[in-house]
Amino acid sequence: ASQAVKQIIASFGDDPGIFEGDTFFANDPYTVAMHAPDVFMITPIYFNQRLVSWVVNFVHVTDIGGIDVGGFCPSAKESYQEGFSTKGLRIAHRGKVQRDVYDTFLNMIRDPGMTGLDLKSQMSANHVVTERMHGLYEDYGLETVDIVSEALIQDSERRLRRRLAELPDGVWQSRRYMDLPGRDWRLQVVAIKSGDRLTYDFTGTDEQADFPMNCQFWATKGAALAPLLPMLAWDLTWNEGVVRCLDIVAPEGSILNCRRPAPVSLNTISTIHAVNVLSEHLISKIFAASTKYRDRAMGGWLGSQVIDVESGRDKQGEYIVMQGGDNFGMAEGARAFGDGAGPGGHVVNVAQKMSNVEFEEQTFPKVFAFRRIVTDSGGPGKYRGGPAHEHAITPCGGATDEMHVVVSPGSGESFPGSYGINGGYPGGTTLHRLFVKSNASDLPPDVASIAGDAIDVRAKSIVVTSEDILYLRFEGGGGYGDPLDRDPAMVVLDVERKIVSAGGARLTYGVVLDANHTGVDVDATRARRLAIRTERLGRVPAVDTGSRHAVPESPYRINEYIQRTVDDRMQCTWCGTYLCTAAEPWKDHVVVHLSPLPGSVQIDHAAHRFGLREYFCPGCATVFEVEVSSPEDEPLRDTVTRWPD
Repeated sequence: ASQAVKQIIASFGDDPGIFEGDTFFANDPYTVAMHAPDVFMITPIYFNQRLVSWVVNFVHVTDIGGIDVGGFCPSAKESYQEGFSTKGLRIAHRGKVQRDVYDTFLNMIRDPGMTGLDLKSQMSANHVVTERMHGLYEDYGLETVDIVSEALIQDSERRLRRRLAELPDGVWQSRRYMDLPGRDWRLQVVAIKSGDRLTYDFTGTDEQADFPMNCQFWATKGAALAPLLPMLAWDLTWNEGVVRCLDIVAPEGSILNCRRPAPVSLNTISTIHAVNVLSEHLISKIFAASTKYRDRAMGGWLGSQVIDVESGRDKQGEYIVMQGGDNFGMAEGARAFGDGAGPGGHVVNVAQKMSNVEFEEQTFPKVFAFRRIVTDSGGPGKYRGGPAHEHAITPCGGATDEMHVVVSPGSGESFPGSYGINGGYPGGTTLHRLFVKSNASDLPPDVASIAGDAIDVRAKSIVVTSEDILYLRFEGGGGYGDPLDRDPAMVVLDVERKIVSAGGARLTYGVVLDANHTGVDVDATRARRLAIRTERLGRVPAVDTGSRHAVPESPYRINEYIQRTVDDRMQCTWCGTYLCTAAEPWKDHVVVHLSPLPGSVQIDHAAHRFGLREYFCPGCATVFEVEVSSPEDEPLRDTVTRWPD
């Protein structure tokens, strides 16, 4: 918002001027917006004929006239193909809409009706805020409002810096890949926490792409900052004071600091979302090393988005565009104290809603064959990640027997982005398939019942006929802690709810159900869990693994299962085994497995390009950490340098 205001002042301040009642809009991705569909509406607020403040909002509009419908343009090779773009236009002057500007813009849009309503709602919102600010100025005076506004900014900065100072200092690493059709793109980040400052350094991230996933610098900073608000600043006023506490390093020319004309239209649902998840991961790692804030660590929430933008003609023949609402049904990551929910939303969006089937079918000429939870898709752990969901749709009730769908961004099939934390495992992966010449008229109840040839439709603009079914699967949430630490009774409940299969209970959690699948076979479960620990080490554990040992707690916590002792040794907190000295990297002194992705995150095609790197205690075989990586990747190294007093 501040960048948008600065741009309007620079462009209009001297010539032709800024006047009371004016409103401007801007959406240039290399000046103001993250991508062209994000239209910023910017209004100066005058009081007693003096410009005193600004109000800004932005909306992802229904369409922006790009090469693909809806604003997400997987076909774009450069930003010039991504639709209408302006550094700033005056859309209202002295309280009156500029019809030439308004009509010219909408003339370039596929769905001018809905996009026009988007613009009108934005202008109306700014008008309401302007009126309410006038009320504040009249009631309290301009000087008082300014003083309070600045005090809120200073208060947020002061309190967030105090909270950062309460967290350990050190260096934490995270990494992920955007596994897109044709290539895997690497994102690398190091968090450096020192006193009351936090820095993210994205050096090592791949160069900018000719695929529309690139981010401008401020988009990357916004994406990195967004998880800090609910995770670190949950009880603060969200304003510029929070922004001041985070520094970003992103090499120019990389995916995360691109140069024009690199295409960017998918960045909000691909790379920006990936940076959100990386930031969540880093903050959770820092929390995990904190005695005071350890309960705030959590597994990843939906590591990859799945978006379908549908267009077609309704029964009256009117052309309409609709973005499917299932992407807002994001599976939650597990917490340090409980399981993640299923369609729970996104960490950085506190006001989203997942639309129900009836609303979507009423709004757009389509029908759902099914929308359901995916069994075994939640990341395994002591606390389980939220399960993913899946759906299947086909055209129905329109003026024609087809619809156009843009499916994007196409990531998450090979690389599960919903990280596990503190020994938890990642959530299940995505899937994007079009079943052609299927049994759509039968409305099959699950994916196994769908007939026809399956076509990979990742990052494509496609036509879906009434004989076809579009099937989409979303990611599950990441788990927290070793799955063998999970209460068997909770696993039984998961099986009853079809969140976990009986086979998954035995294979992953080491829980063997009784003959009726309504309870636990205690002896068989004890034997199965010992067998899993034996498989992890390649030998029977040297310590008793019947239950967690009473290991004295050190003030120098590393994560859920590792601590540095007062005599400077690294120790497993599950069984008490000493791993190495504090000066040595503990990952070099534990049992390491390189293994394929487990059944809960398997994909349905091609060879696996990524696998799991699991780190086990050499004493009890508790899993300390799980990384998703390529064979060439170095281990992620985290170092705590100071704990608060």
